[in-house]
Amino acid sequence: MPARIEEGRFQKDLYNRLNVILTD
Repeated sequence: MPARIEEGRFQKDLYNRLNVILTD
């Protein structure tokens, strides 16, 4: 279970960085 949570957190972080790059 914790592994899936970590994966989701990683994906969210990646998505946020991508968003920042696109909107910057």
